[in-house]
Amino acid sequence: MGDFRPMPPWVRKLLMLQIRRLNGITLAAASHIPNTSFAAFPDWRVGKMFVAELLSWKALHELWTHVLASATVKELDEASKTDTTFDPD
Repeated sequence: MGDFRPMPPWVRKLLMLQIRRLNGITLAAASHIPNTSFAAFPDWRVGKMFVAELLSWKALHELWTHVLASATVKELDEASKTDTTFDPD
């Protein structure tokens, strides 16, 4: 959000700290809840550079969709290996 909306640097820093805190809590919760995984929001920056004209919320959420899909497929694949009642048909 800090990259897509103009905001003072101190506000952006607070926002990023809150995002990191929430990601940490979510990761910790996912690691303790069975059949749950954490798929981090993708980092689209290259160093401190980015091209705002080429990336938008839509593009960033499309990237996240790929991350979520990959994590979902991995979890379903693992579940199918351990679940003897799993029937893909």
